[in-house]
Amino acid sequence: MKTALKIVFLITPLALLLNSSVALASLKKNEFRKTVSAAQMTCPDLDCSNSPIQIRNLDPAKIKLLGKDIHLQLKNAAWNLSQIWADTILEGDYYADHQVDLNLVQEIVDSEGERVGYRITYSSEAWMTADCAFDGETPETLEDCLKGSIQESAFVSLSFSEYFRDPRAMAEFIE
Repeated sequence: MKTALKIVFLITPLALLLNSSVALASLKKNEFRKTVSAAQMTCPDLDCSNSPIQIRNLDPAKIKLLGKDIHLQLKNAAWNLSQIWADTILEGDYYADHQVDLNLVQEIVDSEGERVGYRITYSSEAWMTADCAFDGETPETLEDCLKGSIQESAFVSLSFSEYFRDPRAMAEFIE
């Protein structure tokens, strides 16, 4: 009986520690979204000098300095976010290629200039099918359809644990 009590007393603090770690991670995760949302309320494009966070463009050389792992994580976030298109924009008069391209990476910095996340813009080649004879299955029937892309932007936390669409740049078809 004493052995069982010892095990319970050892497991209980461990369980509390694990639960508090999960709670802290969840709090931090929600904190990023709340920070971005609150900043967009006062500065929609996150380009105001008095905003608690700002978006800065990264030139191609700086994007390469991020490294392959970060680039892959951002591309994975773009891919995951684009999967909802099947239930949104693609339910309309559009057809999209399955490949998702990462078109733009911007950094989100706090008031001290420290990076706190990223804003990404991603797209997929697409066609408007409303005014053509696309049969829904054969790619060759897209020839007479208007070609463009579906584009969208999203925010990605520095830890990559959270990403969400930019409500000001939801999926749209661009010629």
